[in-house]
Amino acid sequence: MLKIIKVTKTFRKTNGEKILAISNMNLDVNENEFVCIVGASGCGKSTTLRLISGLDVPTEGKIVLEGKEIDGPGPERGVVFQEYTLFPWRSVLENVAFGLEIKNSGKRKRTQTAIKYLEMVGLADYANAYPYELSGGMQQRVAIIRALAVNPKILLMDEPFGALDALTRDFLQNELIRIWATDRKTILFITHSINEAIFLADRVVVMKSRPGRIHEVIEINASRPRDKTSKLFKDYYTLIHSMLENDFDKA
Repeated sequence: MLKIIKVTKTFRKTNGEKILAISNMNLDVNENEFVCIVGASGCGKSTTLRLISGLDVPTEGKIVLEGKEIDGPGPERGVVFQEYTLFPWRSVLENVAFGLEIKNSGKRKRTQTAIKYLEMVGLADYANAYPYELSGGMQQRVAIIRALAVNPKILLMDEPFGALDALTRDFLQNELIRIWATDRKTILFITHSINEAIFLADRVVVMKSRPGRIHEVIEINASRPRDKTSKLFKDYYTLIHSMLENDFDKA
């Protein structure tokens, strides 16, 4: 479905120095798959997501979604960032319906779709509330379903739970798996948390830094829901941590 083909990304600093952010990256993401990219700060995780979203372009190589090379942002890619990015002047329902409004969907369809997704995440009673009236976890649920409401081919998530407290983060991890199981969207999820990656993903892409590159892709052969205290979970953690230990020490 998604193919990253020999992608290299170089940035140029103001003094003219070149920074190699990503080097010769190759990755395939299959339809309906949940893939997590994990690595220390500065390894190129967010740069990778920006390239896939079309917010930036590769220096070399290409990224292809369903046979079409990505050359800019598009509605077939939903994006959720760490910041909630909701419009404070719009109600919760209006926020969820925003993408459909941009696509010129009729008001009735927009409302029906928004309500369906609000019901999916237990927020239908907050349809007429405004973002400031919601907790951080509730706002992030709204951000997720706003991205899903436009029916994207792939959902790109850049550390969406990173700013949340541990209990809310655990809750939303379970909530995201439930939504994914219901909606069966392809998800590419960026995180620096090894635990989070193992809990969520079908496959974990381990990235190393200096320069950013794929070190290993690990298939998580564990049934859901996953027990973070199980021996299998701890074995996966130990394996991935051993690959990233030096990078995290330097981060």
